[in-house]
Amino acid sequence: MPRPLVSASLTRLLPALVALGLGLGLAGCGGPVPTSTSAPDADAPTVALRGGTLVRYDEAGRPLWALEAQRLERFPDARQTRAQGVRLTLYDAEGREALTLTAQELWWDHDTGTLELRGEVRGERAGENQNQAEELRFAAERVRWDEAARALLSDRPVTVEGRGFRLTGAGFELRPEDGTLSVQSAHLKLFEPER
Repeated sequence: MPRPLVSASLTRLLPALVALGLGLGLAGCGGPVPTSTSAPDADAPTVALRGGTLVRYDEAGRPLWALEAQRLERFPDARQTRAQGVRLTLYDAEGREALTLTAQELWWDHDTGTLELRGEVRGERAGENQNQAEELRFAAERVRWDEAARALLSDRPVTVEGRGFRLTGAGFELRPEDGTLSVQSAHLKLFEPER
């Protein structure tokens, strides 16, 4: 049976649904719900979730990415979702973890599938055997996941570190599936790795 293209962790949603049900039940006991005379804020989300995991799957049921967030808000008019306090895991074509990112905020464009991470973005990619010699870490202020190209892109300053090197530059493209990293302008510093 194919998986849905997007799912949320039921164990995290269940307490929210119970609280919502209780809140609606209690509101019904206290008389009519007051209505607002002012127009709703067009920039306000229609749905918000605090705590949880959202997983996006491909047509074959393999995960494309998994998003853990402290807060998730959906904006249907803009066809976007905003997440705060983010941990994003990207998967390769076989459904294996390829790259883990953290950021203060993420915007997901529903039409293009683009994910934009903002604020203290950190990324980490370990080798196939979690071998420290193959580990790669980077830091930037803003990066964009292009789902169609399956690439992480940025035109901002970046610092990339691995065992025995540090690379600083501006503008990069990282393809997590094969570990290819291209930096537009860079300075490379080699050093003796710690033992």
